[in-house]
Amino acid sequence: MGRLVEVADTRLYVEERGAPSGFPLLVFHGGPGLDHTEFGDYLDPLTEGGRYRLVLVDERACGRSDRTAPAHTWTLARMAQDVSDLEASLGVQHGYATLGHSYGAFVVLQHAVDHPGAPRGTVVSSGIAAARWLAGVDQQLAAFEPAELRAQVMAKTGSVRCGTRCWCWPGATTGCARPPPPRTWPGGCRTPNLWCSRIRRI
Repeated sequence: MGRLVEVADTRLYVEERGAPSGFPLLVFHGGPGLDHTEFGDYLDPLTEGGRYRLVLVDERACGRSDRTAPAHTWTLARMAQDVSDLEASLGVQHGYATLGHSYGAFVVLQHAVDHPGAPRGTVVSSGIAAARWLAGVDQQLAAFEPAELRAQVMAKTGSVRCGTRCWCWPGATTGCARPPPPRTWPGGCRTPNLWCSRIRRI
């Protein structure tokens, strides 16, 4: 069962699974621009026996969350603060953990840095601990072997960088509050550089 929860200047959509008495695990999706449905029912076994209460969150301006949040608030810092606002609105500030997948990993790690000790645990899935890792992407891709496979990877992920240390990929804005702009952005990327602007803050 899903609902909208007030946080600062917008409302986030959450879907809760498991017993209300279970330990709250706030779950954040990748993207940005995806939503909680990326998890399907994969995490549901955590609710067995009433141990965990899953709170699957659609991040700011994503999925079923309100689209009223101004674009200038679509930042990593603001989304990390949304975690704190959400736990207060849900009444779980005395004990909760976070799980972030891909971009959601950036969100929960930033939240843990900004609010040390607030979450009892921070689970990172398919994420990286710092944006510094992206500095080596160019070299890693250039050395990728065999060359034929490298060409396929570049064709599928997009061989044009936008901004600094970030890559565009087809459909990158799927599910975002705004469709891809019809114009070309810096570096030839046809999608806005939202992901880049968010991760540079880590």
